[in-house]
Amino acid sequence: MRNLSYSYRIEQFILISLFVLLGLSASAQIGLQFNYIKPSQEFGFLFKPTVGIEGTYSTSYADDKHQFGGGIGFFAVHPRADTIPTSYVIQFDNNNGGVGTFLPGFEIWEYYRVLSLNGTYTFKILDKPISPIIGFDISAHFTFYEYQRNTAGYSDLDATSGGLLFTGYPKAGFQINIKDTYLITCAFGKSMGITEKYIPQSYWKGFVNLSYFLN
Repeated sequence: MRNLSYSYRIEQFILISLFVLLGLSASAQIGLQFNYIKPSQEFGFLFKPTVGIEGTYSTSYADDKHQFGGGIGFFAVHPRADTIPTSYVIQFDNNNGGVGTFLPGFEIWEYYRVLSLNGTYTFKILDKPISPIIGFDISAHFTFYEYQRNTAGYSDLDATSGGLLFTGYPKAGFQINIKDTYLITCAFGKSMGITEKYIPQSYWKGFVNLSYFLN
């Protein structure tokens, strides 16, 4: 990921968040969402499942089939072990023949935190108080992490860094409309993203959202 200063990334997030909040005056719903996040693939090898929280809004009403909204969220994942074994092959140029040297090492992840800006789309399948739903969300993840890397006899690294990650999240679940005042949404899907270095990053995500209709 691109090395961005901590303060610069925070400023990015705050400015974009303020821009989003300016458009909330016409919102029909505000809500609170609880996310269960289970990292998968390489992300899952490094980090354990966790929970996150998200403030949400929507410009839609209870009987709208097409529902659009957004949210601002946070989650932090923790490493599966105090030290994670790694290995590297260092390639040297030996008269263009190339000699590879295998070096064992380890990584220590101090923390990995994510602030997210999310845009959501939900399709309500039935025109009933309880209805199945499908949808697709997109997110910009501002990541913050600190880790140490040691490769025996060759190099070590102690870095505080982060970057910007874009993800897509197809989802399916159901909604319960309670007297056009509250809306409970439960859904599950897999978030799939790519870092600035084109490295895939994915996790399974299930959530429960409770929204309140303002008008």
